[in-house]
Amino acid sequence: MTYPTMKDDKLSGYIALGGLGLFIYTLSTKTPATWHGGDLFILTLIASLLTPSLLGWLRVFGLGRVSDWALDAIGYYEEQQFKSWMLWNKIWVRSLPWWLAFFLVKKYTGWGSLVFMAYAGWAIFRHYRRNAPQTINIDPKQGGFVFQTGDGPIWLANPYRGTFINGGPGSGKSKSLVEPIIQQAGAQGLTGLVYDFKFPTLAQDVAGSYVGTDVTPYYVNFTDVSRSHRINPVAPRLLSNVSHAREAALTVLSNLDVKAAQQRSFWIQSAEVLLTGSIWYLRNNHPQYCTLPHAVSLLLESDPRRLIEVLRQDDEVRPIIASVSSGAGSDNQLAGVFSTVQNYLSALVSPAIYWVLSGDDVPFDLNSPQKPAILTVGNDPTLTGTFSPLISLIVSTALKRGAAHIRTKCSIKKPTYIS
Repeated sequence: MTYPTMKDDKLSGYIALGGLGLFIYTLSTKTPATWHGGDLFILTLIASLLTPSLLGWLRVFGLGRVSDWALDAIGYYEEQQFKSWMLWNKIWVRSLPWWLAFFLVKKYTGWGSLVFMAYAGWAIFRHYRRNAPQTINIDPKQGGFVFQTGDGPIWLANPYRGTFINGGPGSGKSKSLVEPIIQQAGAQGLTGLVYDFKFPTLAQDVAGSYVGTDVTPYYVNFTDVSRSHRINPVAPRLLSNVSHAREAALTVLSNLDVKAAQQRSFWIQSAEVLLTGSIWYLRNNHPQYCTLPHAVSLLLESDPRRLIEVLRQDDEVRPIIASVSSGAGSDNQLAGVFSTVQNYLSALVSPAIYWVLSGDDVPFDLNSPQKPAILTVGNDPTLTGTFSPLISLIVSTALKRGAAHIRTKCSIKKPTYIS
């Protein structure tokens, strides 16, 4: 990469002064009626090349608004500014046809200045109209969310199609957008799920916004169980077929080790099979103990060979664990499979996690007309690796149940949203 030197700057300055001198000489020595093609070419080109500098000097002297009017007049907006590498988006190129039109009108009619003033007035009017705050008619009956800004309110009339909020840490996403959404959702009685990355930051807003509504708030937090309900994402009523148990096991293991889950090695697949079989065995034979902590304890604290024999007693579980049970004769292979699943699941061993996930206080049909609810799932920034698998399981289960419920006919349709 080369950088301009002092010599280059002086040369550019000399060229600019020479062009300005030629421009002034042409204007002072010839009348518009005597301009020929060469004169028009010189005047138009020099005026266009000097336009960026002229607009810059206007801003230096505090006349930035005049500069904005001129840029608006030649059609130079933010889009052109971000694509300035294109020749047509250069300021001097944009101004070229306007200067040519000005000098042509000046030559053949003598009204160039008058036409220029008229066009400038029209450009000023268009600039104000384009930048004037827009007035929108907000109809609270249609729902949606309203955000107050310095240029007037912004109405998000249909947020249920999906709203993406992007911003860096500390940019004000929660304060300016997420918190108003929660407050207005509470006022409208909307159900849904809120992901609170720094519990209880958003949980406090949920608690205040849903006071006095028909929507029951629930909170799940693995750090401070005194402020948490108990929840069971693998409750028997949620597992209508074995595919639900398989997806639950896959969600937990894939979030414990993302790279291993993507590679789909024999060991990770065997761990998935064992966890799926354990959940489905508890669902069929001991539904009161069908929770993730019980399934994890079953795999961590049981003798591998004895556990395989017990799981095989269930006719539905036997084909699920066939790939593992077929190698049960090899002590090394069986030990390798169980050590893999135990290494993964040992990360979930915690009294707080076991307590929260071994109860069933929270209904996953959040948008049920009979018992609408809003669920706040809290996380801890210092323990995201441990809590992410559990939060992913809870969120995925809630979204699937919510989507299934929306498809049924009901008098109240309350869409799910996530913060």
